[in-house]
Amino acid sequence: MDYKIHLAFGFHVNCYHSYRGDSNDNLGFGSDIRIIRQILHVLDDFNRRGVPVKATWDTENFFSLEKILPQYAPDIITAMQRRVKENGDENIIMGYNNGALSAMTDEELTASIQLARTNEAGSGLVDIFGKCEDIVRPQEVMFTPSQVHIYKKLGIKALCLYYSCVPFDAFRTIIPRLPDEAAFNPLKYAYQGESITIVPTYSNADICDAGCLRSWVKDLRKKQESGEIQRDLLLFINMDADAIFWETMHLPVVGNKIANTDGIHGLVKEVADLPYIVFDTVGGYLKNHDTVREIQFTQDTADGNFTGYASWAEKPYNRKIWTAIERSRAMGKVNAAKESDSPSFHDRVLLLSTTHFGLATPVLNIEREKKANALAQKIVAAEKDALPKADTLTIYNTSGSDLQCLQLKRNGYDGAFSALKITGDGLADYGLVSTDEAGDTVFALLRFKTVQPHYTVKIAVDKAAQKAKTSTLQTKNLKAVFSEDGRLSHLEYKGKKLGGTGFSESYITYGGKKYPFSQGSVRAADLGGSAEGLLVEGAIHLPNEQVPGKYSFLYFTVASCDAVFVRTTVQYPYTPETTSISTENSALGRYSDMLWQEAVPFQLTPTLNGDIRVIKRNFANDVSAFRTASFRESDAMNTKLDSFNHQLSCGFVGLSDGNCGLLVANARQVLGSMAHCPMRLEQNGTVKMNPFGTYYGKQRHHFSRANGEILDAYTLIAVQGKSIAPAYNGVRETAVLGLFGFEGEMPSQKSLKEVTAFSDGAVATAPKDALLIPFYDDNVTFPKVRADHVEESKLKNPVMTGFSGNLFKYIRYGAKAIGHIVKAQIQSK
Repeated sequence: MDYKIHLAFGFHVNCYHSYRGDSNDNLGFGSDIRIIRQILHVLDDFNRRGVPVKATWDTENFFSLEKILPQYAPDIITAMQRRVKENGDENIIMGYNNGALSAMTDEELTASIQLARTNEAGSGLVDIFGKCEDIVRPQEVMFTPSQVHIYKKLGIKALCLYYSCVPFDAFRTIIPRLPDEAAFNPLKYAYQGESITIVPTYSNADICDAGCLRSWVKDLRKKQESGEIQRDLLLFINMDADAIFWETMHLPVVGNKIANTDGIHGLVKEVADLPYIVFDTVGGYLKNHDTVREIQFTQDTADGNFTGYASWAEKPYNRKIWTAIERSRAMGKVNAAKESDSPSFHDRVLLLSTTHFGLATPVLNIEREKKANALAQKIVAAEKDALPKADTLTIYNTSGSDLQCLQLKRNGYDGAFSALKITGDGLADYGLVSTDEAGDTVFALLRFKTVQPHYTVKIAVDKAAQKAKTSTLQTKNLKAVFSEDGRLSHLEYKGKKLGGTGFSESYITYGGKKYPFSQGSVRAADLGGSAEGLLVEGAIHLPNEQVPGKYSFLYFTVASCDAVFVRTTVQYPYTPETTSISTENSALGRYSDMLWQEAVPFQLTPTLNGDIRVIKRNFANDVSAFRTASFRESDAMNTKLDSFNHQLSCGFVGLSDGNCGLLVANARQVLGSMAHCPMRLEQNGTVKMNPFGTYYGKQRHHFSRANGEILDAYTLIAVQGKSIAPAYNGVRETAVLGLFGFEGEMPSQKSLKEVTAFSDGAVATAPKDALLIPFYDDNVTFPKVRADHVEESKLKNPVMTGFSGNLFKYIRYGAKAIGHIVKAQIQSK
């Protein structure tokens, strides 16, 4: 049989960027419009000359199709409509608002997909183009396994996920290597009895990895002719429509003679004469080709730095915005029986845009932050204003537990928390701890005898009883032991040590050197109710600091809870910011200190042995796990990983070796994140946890055709490949964590209910004269921004950014990459 190679070009249209602003020039979406017009012109020109090339468009709806393109480039929409009718182009779904689909609740995801098809504003794909394929190319290829069920319910037949040779990837490094017959065909992905088709997707970096497109398809063709591959193949090249790789590069001396420098024109021209090439679309291929293999993985995927969620979850600013989402979600449960009927629902879906969190590194464009801040304030205000009025402090039980946790603030009371007495029908126990140095805010844990929809409590002032300092905190099954300087020495669960020497560590990596937090002083804490604990405080210093830093860790227990809690407050030092990132792809409008490399405020290293699993919970309330051994089983060179973050953390993440484990939970409404705890895998299998921090180091290995030469060059050039740590410069951040031990491979349902009650928290209302009232302010604050007023004429080519501090590497890696491409180009003629 004469097998074919079907070639599909995918253009990811999103004019709303984290790394550029909202102007119609190269500082905003002007380059999108320019490059998309060029793409359309080239495709039309080839079609007129008899080359039947087609496009698969995945276009964001709200910002691009509804706002920007109709106003600034209606001709683009008209041209796309024409090409769908006349040239066989197709539209697949990205999501209504380029949203973080994997980090959405089921109702948020449902709305994002349904609105992408059709909506009242007429910006749906069906509204504009008359039809769309039931295929989703998730923004930033964000996917979580349990969403197979929702996608199937919505009629989605397939997902397009990167299987790439660079960290802009989804699943290449988490499953065993696929043979080419499967790597270029639809796959069956199964989870909990349901399945969906996954289409392996590639980027322009993968073309460079093969040398050139012609070399790539000729290599695959040889395998078809030899019988090694006995079926058709689909090569789906998908990349942002504003990527410079789609347009002709006017390079000095060589012009566009080197492969991959002539944009989409050069790619089509390279293969147009090959008789076995079929220009196709993803939907067109799926209509006539079944899946060829079943794959499984339980990691949450995304294409950010270190092939995961780092780019969207590890910046302090990410947490500020995410906490607003968490609070609006919680209040929405009180305000509406159905989530989609809550006052902030539509705006919350908009705020869930990945653009409000990354991919920009180390910080977002200054204009983008302003837009996200305004939307975050709007959704919290909408829900807060809709809450029922209260004559006394009322706690709404949104977790379905007898444990209620929430953050409150003082309201005219300036005494000690230990002097506050809380009473209420069915109240069995409570604990109060300060969540800031001045004692203006408080975190409260209240245990009731029964589960009720809501509780009313009264607060009175009693005689203060000062708590004594202690070197050990003990609960029913958990024991925390501290050194004399207040460091958490180790944890024991039912007599088994969960951590020994080096169990907890705090440091900043700056300029290639580690700077530990100073040894702390220990003093009694202001605690109320049954809470017991100790307060550890110390300094943080860096070279060249203009303002020193400090930290405050308040460890505590509450009588009715089998957990050790810790309130962490870190004021990071401030160092001079002098580096401006201003390229044609990324103009952030601000300065950074790029000597910051890692922020590790509260690292924990459990003592576990054997087959360690990462336990996680997504925002659809699905608790799952993945084996860290899957990294080396996928690629033997990934036995050690400097950073990985495949773990969405809807309130907690954990580690287990099958015998016992540790969960690290965070109070989501105090400080939230879609993936709050990056991890590090050591050569010996040890896993380090870095809640509310960021690691940096070497990118993981991706098997490739070019022996890593393209990966090296990509890592050096890609702006998002830089460290996120400069985003911590001068930031102050407070979180409340819970450490929970458990036995076995996974926590019991009873334990999980307790953990989720702590992490999900409750919603409170109170009269204006109450001693304690709900807290809605931020627990993360930032130094004053030094704006960088970038001139469009001075924007640099992004390819040249690798020169910054890496001239030798840039020349060496660049020469290898170009040499590989030129060699492949010559051999493929």
